[in-house]
Formats: sequence, C-alpha cells, structure tokens
Amino acid sequence: MNKTLLAYLLIVGISGTAGAGTGVILKRTIGPVDEKYPPGFSPEEYRDEKLAENLAAYKSSHSINGFTDAELVNIGLELYKEHDNSYWVGMGNADAGVTVQSVRNGEIKRTIDGVTTYFEEQISNGMVGVAKRSTQLVPGDEVKLYSGSPNNAEVASYTSSPSIFNKEGYKGYLGKTPDEMFIYIISNKTTKSSSRKNENGDIVINLELDTNISTFYYKTQMKSISELDNLPQFSKVNHTYTFSNEMVLKRLDVDEVYKAAKFGMSPETRNTLTYHYYAGGIRDIPDLNTPFNYKVEE
Repeated sequence: MNKTLLAYLLIVGISGTAGAGTGVILKRTIGPVDEKYPPGFSPEEYRDEKLAENLAAYKSSHSINGFTDAELVNIGLELYKEHDNSYWVGMGNADAGVTVQSVRNGEIKRTIDGVTTYFEEQISNGMVGVAKRSTQLVPGDEVKLYSGSPNNAEVASYTSSPSIFNKEGYKGYLGKTPDEMFIYIISNKTTKSSSRKNENGDIVINLELDTNISTFYYKTQMKSISELDNLPQFSKVNHTYTFSNEMVLKRLDVDEVYKAAKFGMSPETRNTLTYHYYAGGIRDIPDLNTPFNYKVEE
C-alpha cells in the first residue's frame, strides 16, 4: 500500500476536531449512518442514566464504594468538567506498521468574568500533516475552526479565516463541541470488562469498552476528518484512567485498534495516546499562531 495514502488514513486517529472550508453549517444529522445502527437507534440511550444521582451521592459521601468502575469514571470526568479553569495535553502515535504519524492534542478551558472560552488543538505530523484549532465561547452558539499545516510535531501555522459553525452543526460534523470535552460514550452498557486498583495513592481504573457504541460520535469525527469511504471499524478500545484519591482526573491512557477505508484500502491502525489533565490549572488562550505548550507538568 502507498505510504502516503497510509499516512493520510492515519490522520483519522487524532482524536480531536478537524474541519472543512470556510462557511456556516447550520444543521447536520448528528451521528453516523451505518447498518450496525438500526433505524431508531439512539446512542443517548447508552449514556450513564444515573450520572446526576451518582455525582450527588459522591459529593455527599466522598466515598467511591458502591459505584461500578464505569460509573466512577463518569463521576471523575464530570468533576473535571465542573472546574472553571482547566487544561490537558495529549500525545502519542498512530501506527499502521509501515508508517507512523505523531499525534498531539491539547485543550484549555478559561473562564474570565463569567465568560468561558474553550480552545482545542490537534496536530498529526508525519508523511502527511494536518493541524486544526477550534475556539468556542460559552454562553454562545458559535464555534470557530482554523486549519493549518504542521511545522513539526508540536507547532503549526494557521490560516486566519476560520470555518464557522453553530453548535449543532459542529457536533453533527465532528461528534462533539469543545465544551463537551469527552467524546466516548461510557456507561455500564458500553463497558465489556473493567478493573480498579490503588497505585501510589491514586485510583487507577481500566475499561475495555464496546467497540461500536462507545465510539459512536468518535466515528463521526474520524469519517469527517479524512472523508473516509465509510465509518471506521474498531476492534479494540481500552482506556486506563488515573484519578487522585479525591477523584481528580490526572491521566488517561488510550489503546485502540481500528480499520479506516479510503479509496478501497483499509489498513489496520493502532493508536496509543496519553493525556495529562490539570483540573483547576490556568493557561491563557494562545493567539492563533502562538504555539500551544505541550510540556507535561508534574
């Protein structure tokens, strides 16, 4: 298989956002259409329906007892989202055997005077390069998406004219808006197996997720990024979350395998990504062509 084509297909694994030409997308069907999802299928039925109840119970007791591993992960993710300020950095590789793309992802949530700005960047660099930045103001219904070219694994140059979406259009195109923060559907219904352990004072939870429903919105994102022939098909989705003993999200290790088809070719690709989270951490939103800082801070 042509290595350049393989590298292009690897870009689908940047696990973030990407876009098309300048314009406004007002409405688009949310989620993929595929024979694996019968008519009337709703991914929202696979969400954690007890999340609000569980979150309130944890805040009241500060005890992790009585929750499943998937429920505990959702509690930790929700607690992270509640911070007015936070940021994360992610890095890893997408490996198709004969070619490897480096992957960098970052997000900042910054709140000033009651207005929250969400910033995301995704860079995939190798034989083929892609770089995307998005910003969203809350309150508001607009998401701006900038396209660029990587200068290296962690720095890119961007054009000044963004694609502009409303929230519904952005989610329909890319699976989630920046303020949603997490794209996988995690619940007892989408968890095949799990384990939990204490390690160096932290809580470490491993989830083996269903490969079809947990990735529902992620597939939409991947198909849009690389204009795939059809939806990517996953054969492995494994997440390992690290929380402090007070359920502060610290780290996520992702190990996933999928096939993505373009021009009739569908190489098997393995993504290995590590995200470091800083709940309550403050970073200012960088100017368009100011590099995002991918340094991991202890």
